[in-house]
Amino acid sequence: PQRPGWHSRRARAHTALTAMAFGNQGIQAESALLSSAILDFVENRLHKIFTGPHIAGPEDIRKLFTLSTTYWHLAERPDWYIHAYRFAVLTGLRPGELLGLRWSDVTDERITIRRSYNDDGELTSGKNENAHRTLALQGLAQQELEAQRDMLRRNAIVSPYIFPSPESEVTAQKRYRNSWKRYCRYHRLSDTTPYELRHTYVSLNDEMPDGLKKKALGHSKNMDTEGVYGHIKAGDLERIAQYSDSVVKKIIN
Repeated sequence: PQRPGWHSRRARAHTALTAMAFGNQGIQAESALLSSAILDFVENRLHKIFTGPHIAGPEDIRKLFTLSTTYWHLAERPDWYIHAYRFAVLTGLRPGELLGLRWSDVTDERITIRRSYNDDGELTSGKNENAHRTLALQGLAQQELEAQRDMLRRNAIVSPYIFPSPESEVTAQKRYRNSWKRYCRYHRLSDTTPYELRHTYVSLNDEMPDGLKKKALGHSKNMDTEGVYGHIKAGDLERIAQYSDSVVKKIIN
């Protein structure tokens, strides 16, 4: 779902345009539709609050790592963002962080998260002071990056972004979200959002020590109740990568 601010801005713009075109009668005619949209939004938010986040289950993971097509414009075709979905499950990145990744962030089997794009397409430095972090690349994560590189090469796409749009630009979160929903519907995966792939990462890595998990996820310091955000110890990044790589391999093999 879109953020509340987005809905209010759209509603105000819609009301202004309606008044210009149809006068007060037009506004009255539209009020019921706007009220219905607001009620739908509130109901959806309450549902999320009381039911909690959804996660992709083992069968969803198996499908995700074996099925690479989607249904678009009345035909089955390769899903443009298939490697992004898989990389999200393997790393726990927030959607904005994922879409902000550039090839220059990848060095020596490491990837550094330096930026994020919010739902309005604005470039930010990340959600909190720990959002800037480095992750090791091993196994499946490396394979997905190489597969993404090959896919872009085959489609003659030249872009600084790892997961760009087909037009070579940074991918908007709404576009990415809609693509994921379309993929889920086509292959009958559980109803999840791109952000809930991050929750899936947490669930898959429930045996990972909390200290490593918080470093991987880039949680804020006010969530750092155990004081785990000290210096990264030698081997920590590799241990984090090994946990997620091994658990996904067990599911799909």
